[in-house]
Amino acid sequence: MFAHTTAVAPPRGRHAPLRVLLGFAALCAAVAVLGHHFREPIERVAVGFVERYGLVGMGLGTFVADSFSFPVPPQFYMLLSIAGGLGALPVLLAICSGSLLGGCTGFYLARWLSAVPFVATRLDRISEKPRALFEKHGAWAVVIASVTPIAYSMLCAATGALRLSPRLLLLACACRIPRLIAFYYLIQLGWS
Repeated sequence: MFAHTTAVAPPRGRHAPLRVLLGFAALCAAVAVLGHHFREPIERVAVGFVERYGLVGMGLGTFVADSFSFPVPPQFYMLLSIAGGLGALPVLLAICSGSLLGGCTGFYLARWLSAVPFVATRLDRISEKPRALFEKHGAWAVVIASVTPIAYSMLCAATGALRLSPRLLLLACACRIPRLIAFYYLIQLGWS
């Protein structure tokens, strides 16, 4: 007599834009709290880092982070540069260069390792869902992943390990630059 209806769950990615905005707000707030409570010691560390390692250190640190998923993210170097008094353009050039080179290194390293039989068998077990997403959504999967909290290094490594087109890597790299710029200015806003 009555038609059976079932509730349809909202798509998982439906709240992703809100999560991204909340993440940006949390970053800005965290930097503001650090700047308010720990400004002097952070400035001392930042000036020391800038004097000792400079832009090369920031670029190299970002390269390592985005090549190998090292736990010191580019945002750390951004905070040091802002607290250390460096200008935005040279810092963004160093960090973006390190990030893009790191992403490419991670992509090709994962691609090379995925050809090793021992790694390939383990990768087959964990790659079903990511492969299905890339096959279903193609380039859009990379664009969407680029604006979510998924680590850029993991995105590049996944596209390499799944032996996807290097064009998808280029797309991830193109999406990375605006995100880094946004992070920089959010950190600067929080610091001031």
